[in-house]
Amino acid sequence: QEWLNEKKKAQGEIDAEWKQIRKEKRNLDSTLKMGVGLLPDRKERSEVEALKAQVVKMKMDEKTKATKQKASMDFFRQRISELEVRNQELRDELKFMEQERLANWNWSKFENSIKPIPKAPSESESTSKLYDPNVYQEADSAQHVESFEQETGWHSNSMDQENSWNQSNESSRINYDVSGIVPPPPKSPPKVPPPQPLKEETKEPLIVSTTKEIEPEEKYVEIQHAKGKKERRYSQGPISKTFFFANGTEKDIYVDGHTIVRFTNGDIKETYPSKTVYYYAAAQTKHTTFADNTQLFEFPNNQIEKHYPNGMKEITFVDGTTKRIEINGDELSIFPDGTQMLEKKNGFREVSNPDGTKARDYPDATMPRGPRHHLKRMSAPKHWMLGKLDGIWAPRPSSGPHKLRECLPLIIIIRNRLKYALTKQEVTMICMQKLVKVDGKTRVDPNFPAGFMDVVEITKSGDVFRLMYDTKGRFVLHRINDEEKKYKLTKVTRQEFTGKQIPYIATNDGRTIRYADPLIKVNDTVKIDLETGKVVDFIKFETGAMVMITRGRNAGRVGVLHHIERHAGSFNIAHVKDTTGAEFATRLNNVFAIGKDNRPWVSLPKGKGVKLNILEERNLREQKAAAKN
Repeated sequence: QEWLNEKKKAQGEIDAEWKQIRKEKRNLDSTLKMGVGLLPDRKERSEVEALKAQVVKMKMDEKTKATKQKASMDFFRQRISELEVRNQELRDELKFMEQERLANWNWSKFENSIKPIPKAPSESESTSKLYDPNVYQEADSAQHVESFEQETGWHSNSMDQENSWNQSNESSRINYDVSGIVPPPPKSPPKVPPPQPLKEETKEPLIVSTTKEIEPEEKYVEIQHAKGKKERRYSQGPISKTFFFANGTEKDIYVDGHTIVRFTNGDIKETYPSKTVYYYAAAQTKHTTFADNTQLFEFPNNQIEKHYPNGMKEITFVDGTTKRIEINGDELSIFPDGTQMLEKKNGFREVSNPDGTKARDYPDATMPRGPRHHLKRMSAPKHWMLGKLDGIWAPRPSSGPHKLRECLPLIIIIRNRLKYALTKQEVTMICMQKLVKVDGKTRVDPNFPAGFMDVVEITKSGDVFRLMYDTKGRFVLHRINDEEKKYKLTKVTRQEFTGKQIPYIATNDGRTIRYADPLIKVNDTVKIDLETGKVVDFIKFETGAMVMITRGRNAGRVGVLHHIERHAGSFNIAHVKDTTGAEFATRLNNVFAIGKDNRPWVSLPKGKGVKLNILEERNLREQKAAAKN
């Protein structure tokens, strides 16, 4: 019985568990059934992605549109402010011209009203001739002179009254000049008592008008304006008008429309029909604004900046470097040696060297593209003299002491020049056997770059060469003896101090020599012992040194340096004369000193560095052909 009760109890628990499981299953099935319609299928997912992309594109378009609208609003706002200033200037100019017109109108009227003043009669003349109506009186004489009522004389009281009336007219004229408006017509002269007989002692001349006559030597008329402003009008000469303001400013207006304003602080503003030039005396800077709103700034250190209306700027520095700042913030710098550097607003920087190599610097530390490991034959330097139809690729030199376009790889020396191998694999085998030395060191890399003045030795064959240039700028393997292979010549390119103030010099073949002779300077040539690597002797780069040209159209030519032109901020020029007396010039950086006292320290290749013209080369070929026959 007890067992049956436990069995029933266990069976009840099992049924309850199954009931709970079935309930959970029903809930799960209902949930899945309801959720099947909610989950998107493949087509719906693609539509959702397309809509998301469309939303992103619309946001970007809206952002671009807002940026353009903002730029347009800024431009129009600036344009409106400029037009308002220009409108105010035109209003002031119109007001000034109106005042000037009124002044000219009244001035001409006043000049026409001035009449000649006769002399007073002498004592010998009779009193009957003292007054002549044909001389003293005209139709409008009431504006200037009180007519005489009688022929006989008159006393000085009438003269005083007449002078007082004239002074009142003069005061009214001055008031006109000050106010700049047309005055009312002059009042009639006051009545005077009957004149008295003229006394014999009255000998002074009659003065009818107080206006001063312009002397013949004076070429201008001066007008007084309000607030201490004076105006001078010239009848002849290049200057039409001159204004003197109360604060000391002067303004000259020329006949051709050219104006010059001189301020009290020394600034000068010149206005031309096509441009406006403003000179800042304190900063010694000239600011020129052209008709198209292009602005040019010239600083005292010869730096020039040009600002264009679209926001682009162009800066020219003293050393010849040019920087252009684009509207989007990108900066492009072009250096005198041809190097170009592009700096973007996001921090990206790219440097393009004259030899075609580029270096990139990314702001977010992303991995840039590494150096290339291939070189096409069409892009290889011409002085390698590779056949264009012999293949597509050319050996690319490894990193070494010489640049790509200033070196000759070992594979080209062994395979193409000496013909010791036919393929790159054979050259690699020769190098791996340690049979090739450059400057006394074994080189197993077939792409190792050998350069100017390097000593290349093939130990098994006993060949020793020095890389030199011929007169056409091509590398030539010049054979040397065992004594000459012990040293080489290098050019000093840099002279500096280390962080611990240790002096050192750097040479063109990548060497760094510490504690060199203090007399050695940049551009000097040092003689290095290849076994010890120390400086044995040096050649000063100065007038009288024997030199060889390493770059340019005159590469390979040898001569004596006889003159150096120094140009601050530009390239220095060296003038060289060869053994035939021919003189040529090249940049100072292209010159390499190889000896002194007309004696080279290294043996020269065939031709001794003398360049022949085409006629001389033809004659030389004919002589060789005749000698063979």
